[in-house]
Amino acid sequence: MTLGMKMATVLLGVVALASPRCSLAGPIADAPPLIVGLTKILNFLLSIVGVVAIIGLVVAGFLYFFAGGDMRQVNLAKKSTLGAIAGIVIALGGYVIIRTITAQF
Repeated sequence: MTLGMKMATVLLGVVALASPRCSLAGPIADAPPLIVGLTKILNFLLSIVGVVAIIGLVVAGFLYFFAGGDMRQVNLAKKSTLGAIAGIVIALGGYVIIRTITAQF
């Protein structure tokens, strides 16, 4: 790094610190509680599980539709349907549990 680049870096740092729009972090009291961040992460993960379960339900429907009387394919479609429904129930149950727990905080 040349001397000119070092000076430019220092100058940009001084300008950034002197700018009224650039402020240091506020007090820790301004930070959101940890439970808020965890709730957002869990809601995101539960929404992904729900979407995957819905896609699984659609795929199971296609398997059943295109089984053409083949009992092995029909049984596979039924098992896939039960698995997708179980995924939806688990995702909704997790959502209810999270909402119940976070309502107390």
